[in-house]
Amino acid sequence: MSKKRSLGSQIAIQIFLIFVLITVLFPILWVIAISLDARNISRPLKIPFLDPEWYANISIKPFINVLTNTQQGGNNVSYFRLLLNSLIAAGGTSFIVVSIATTAAYAFSHFRFPGRKAGLMTFI
Repeated sequence: MSKKRSLGSQIAIQIFLIFVLITVLFPILWVIAISLDARNISRPLKIPFLDPEWYANISIKPFINVLTNTQQGGNNVSYFRLLLNSLIAAGGTSFIVVSIATTAAYAFSHFRFPGRKAGLMTFI
């Protein structure tokens, strides 16, 4: 039988979950708001999406500058080259990890040896 919770308990759980949701989403919204701000403020003193000036300065121009490599200063490596480098590094790492994990899984499933259970739990 399922145990019914009281209304107060349900409300407390909902308030807690809303708090967790806000805690998780706030930094994401902050980064998005700063990235859309054309004023180029690196450390805003106000919460951007609560500041009325922010709405007047929303722009996707910084994204266009990054994708077309027209920003001033810095290195002249394109975004797509950096993306390709990241994909190569991630793909290579994934290939190596899957190769090692496959051989380890084979060994743990087919051979009986001392410390097998402890090794399997450590590996997992």
